Amino acid sequence: MPLFRRGSRLALLAVLLNLPMAVQAIQLDWWGRPPHPTVDAPEDGKTIIPIPAAAQSLDGPKPLTGLISGFRGLFYLNVYSDENYRERLHKLGPIPLLTADEFHNCITEFQYMNLSSSAQRTDIAQGIVVDTLSFDCVKTNGWKTKRYLLIDWRTPGTPLLALGRVRGDHMLAFQPLQETPAPVLDTWLKSIEGARDAMRHDVPEAPLSIVVDPQPYLAGDGALQLWELHQQLSKASDKRPVLKKVDELFLNQDYRRIGADQKEYSGQLNDIAYWKSELAPDEGSRQWLLEVVRRAPQRIPVYLNLADQAWKGYEKAPAYTMQFALAQEYYRIYCGLRLQRNMSVPERVMQRLGLTQADPQACQAQWPLIEAVDHQDAARVKQLLDSGLQAKTLGEDGRSALSHALDAPNFAIARLLLERGAATSGINGSEPLVMQAFNKDLKTNKDPEQGQRTQFLLSVGAAIDEPDARGETLLMQRVSQRDDTLFNWLFKHPQNLDRRQSKEQRTALYEAIYRNNYAAAKRLVEAGAQLNLLYPAGRCYERDRMDSALYLLASEAPRSDMDNELARQQVLELFTLMLEKGADPTLGDACTGDAYEKLRTVLEQRKRADWLEVLDRHQSVYNQKPTRL
Repeated sequence: MPLFRRGSRLALLAVLLNLPMAVQAIQLDWWGRPPHPTVDAPEDGKTIIPIPAAAQSLDGPKPLTGLISGFRGLFYLNVYSDENYRERLHKLGPIPLLTADEFHNCITEFQYMNLSSSAQRTDIAQGIVVDTLSFDCVKTNGWKTKRYLLIDWRTPGTPLLALGRVRGDHMLAFQPLQETPAPVLDTWLKSIEGARDAMRHDVPEAPLSIVVDPQPYLAGDGALQLWELHQQLSKASDKRPVLKKVDELFLNQDYRRIGADQKEYSGQLNDIAYWKSELAPDEGSRQWLLEVVRRAPQRIPVYLNLADQAWKGYEKAPAYTMQFALAQEYYRIYCGLRLQRNMSVPERVMQRLGLTQADPQACQAQWPLIEAVDHQDAARVKQLLDSGLQAKTLGEDGRSALSHALDAPNFAIARLLLERGAATSGINGSEPLVMQAFNKDLKTNKDPEQGQRTQFLLSVGAAIDEPDARGETLLMQRVSQRDDTLFNWLFKHPQNLDRRQSKEQRTALYEAIYRNNYAAAKRLVEAGAQLNLLYPAGRCYERDRMDSALYLLASEAPRSDMDNELARQQVLELFTLMLEKGADPTLGDACTGDAYEKLRTVLEQRKRADWLEVLDRHQSVYNQKPTRL
């Protein structure tokens, strides 16, 4: 049947996945993936895998669709019995989609890998499909970025898998991922051969030979390999080369599965993660430490290692609270376990916890409070607060318990937290509470007057102009987005109009002019926004060049011979208003010449004789002379 046809994206998805019409209602995220699939942390959903119709007619539960999940180089096929990707029937893998070298050729500098959100399905026989997956690789392209996942659903139970890749330019080779009978392998080969025409757009042009390897893929003994690497690391003065081998091992061997029956594995993994976090901490080493916690929750050093790694991340970006929250919780647990065993607590741990003396109440885990808030269990929240847990606790995501209470929202729990000392100010992750509440409310109702969370916070003293981790306020954001309705609503609330961004030092007025939002700029000027602030505008002669908002307006002004009359008149009125309200045209650091002449020059270049007339009239009235800062 034809797979591609005109229609909505969801209708196309239903065709690709062979779903009944009722299933078309699934909601995908921005990337075209299910938003909340059941996958095992730290994996996330990568690629939707179509399931053949034959698989849905087998006895027992009917799988509707599949999803490739992954973390770094580990990939799994998850099969679900519902349209929301929640009821998982099978988890198969890890599937060796990439070698270590291929993985490193594909990831970005931020360790991100882009895998196509849905696979291209080809039915090669009754109950057998080949799903083509594509990687968007940084250093590799062409057929090397294609993988072909063969799924055989003909027999009830766990499906059989084979992975195909292009070798050279003219060979498509499949390797089974489990022991597979020879007759089945022969059927696969004949089916792929017979589907050449159907797959012609997904494979190199002829001549193309197709092979199916009789031997299955074998990953090897991961526990033994890790033991050997641990031995090497214990003796190595320079641990980086061996740690690279550990990274490569865990790209295809699941650290969560290997060594399950070996007690010493947890200690080895903890040591290796510590060495890695000391040299080059990353999400991989953090996940290794979390696996040690899962296997040996009473192992004290692992919590210190987790806390120290998070603290390093916090020190690199102190404006953001997630790493700080992680460090605090792990330090608390570490401190508590030490006290339980009558052991001393290191001074640096107490300092980072803000303690002068370690005690059991201060050194208890706080995240149970976040969990109770998320479950909207008011009685449990009160019980935990009574036991000494702090209402200002930050969760694993860096957001406070109060922020979590407003997710629902549950105002009863929010009031309880406020009564016990929760703060309405401060960064929660990367944003203040009021900003998070405002944006959540807009998802429910575009009318800001109906924003229950925002109104609640404002009623208890939250500031509408509290900036986020980058120094931006809601007013700046809405000016940039040219959202007049929300800007006007925000403008009604008292706030500091001259707050500056952290990095570029921009104000709301600067943003309004820069984004050509002249109506908003006019309101800001009329409301008393500071007109004579200077803004970084590059470098010259080994120093910062500084421009005024007036110069920015002139340099952004429409050309007299290009733009419509309404735009020209609107901006001229703003220029005139700024001069009337006290904008000084002589302010600025022009690097060469003086700021006033620089302003005149840009107006002449833009053929704005009308602006020059206004400027000359202003200067004659105020009798100002050009100056240079």
